[in-house]
Amino acid sequence: MAVTFAQNNFSIQAVLQQLLTSQFFFDPSVLGDEIKSPVEFVVSASRQLEVTTLPPDYLYQQSFSITGSNETQLDQPPNVAGFPGYESWINAATLPQRNQFSDGIISGVSTNGTSYSVDTIAFAQLVCNNDATVYNDATQLILACAAFLLPFPLDTDTTDPSTKISALQTALLSGASVSDWSTAYPGAAASIGLMLQLMLKLADYQLA
Repeated sequence: MAVTFAQNNFSIQAVLQQLLTSQFFFDPSVLGDEIKSPVEFVVSASRQLEVTTLPPDYLYQQSFSITGSNETQLDQPPNVAGFPGYESWINAATLPQRNQFSDGIISGVSTNGTSYSVDTIAFAQLVCNNDATVYNDATQLILACAAFLLPFPLDTDTTDPSTKISALQTALLSGASVSDWSTAYPGAAASIGLMLQLMLKLADYQLA
């Protein structure tokens, strides 16, 4: 990177481009290696779920509310080293607030007189590349959502009730059988919402 810096007339842009496109930047060993900061959690959730019109002041307020102790207050790093991060971002108070935020943007929130929520059917179709054979298959839909939202793949064993995918499938089906699942059925949008709310509560989703 030092050579790149010198050869490009000391351009920071060239150095950043080399860094951010380097294979080391995408190495599997660094995936899920850190806990999302409050800002990362709020912004990534709203963007991934396609709720991109939420007002910046609402996102800022939500980020501030889940920062936790005085040593992690937004815009107030404790020293020049910055925030300690890692486990300090999550505790018994901030985790429920994270869940409350993600639940809200999926089921619907109202701010400044406007309501915002995820179009769960459109989201399902998006992550399944508009393939009806995928988004109308309960298991495949869950796996597609997990591949889009989570840093690690889910265990695909749906026969074991203790697995994450079994819990997600229970939330999605809402009492229906696997063979009955379809996005065309009444209540499908709400069922996808319940599944997504549970998925965003998984420990995996807290990781960056």
